[in-house]
Amino acid sequence: MEARLAALISFYRWQEAVFSVPVAGRLMRGTPRRAPARGLLAHLDARTAPAPSSLVRVRRQRHRGRPPLLLPSEIQAILDGCAMPDATVGEWAGNLRDRLLFALLAETGMRLGEALGLRICDFVMGRGGTPYVEIVPREDNTNGARVKMMRPRRVYVGCDLERLFAEYLTQLACRATEVGIGIDTGRRCW
Repeated sequence: MEARLAALISFYRWQEAVFSVPVAGRLMRGTPRRAPARGLLAHLDARTAPAPSSLVRVRRQRHRGRPPLLLPSEIQAILDGCAMPDATVGEWAGNLRDRLLFALLAETGMRLGEALGLRICDFVMGRGGTPYVEIVPREDNTNGARVKMMRPRRVYVGCDLERLFAEYLTQLACRATEVGIGIDTGRRCW
């Protein structure tokens, strides 16, 4: 209802501005409902004319609260929906790339655009230490995404994600070998 009233008032304002129809002037009158508290400076309010205020109060609904979060069981269901290890064949059944992408987003909390802008060399394997992902601002991102605050940062990841990344790289290398394409580490992950 409030959105319809706001549209109607906007229409009448436009009619007044374009065709000089005086209806909008009758809809807009009086002082604002919430006058600022001036305290000792209240006498200054008498010097200015009352600002136009709508007779119909239109509220905008604001989404308050936190955005919805996925539960661990829901995240696992998404990951399993992307790809699952098939013990009979010894390979992954499904799309391993999507599983890696969702696992990376869930574990690191990085933005989707940041994850899509990663390159293979940005994922640093642990080799006895803690593996991490370097998030680097780049001007040449084809998706146009930017890194948060345009500053590089390092996000440490667990060994499960490191293993998943290694399996994805192995799958990528096997497919490239089958087709006869060389692998470049500066290439994008996705």
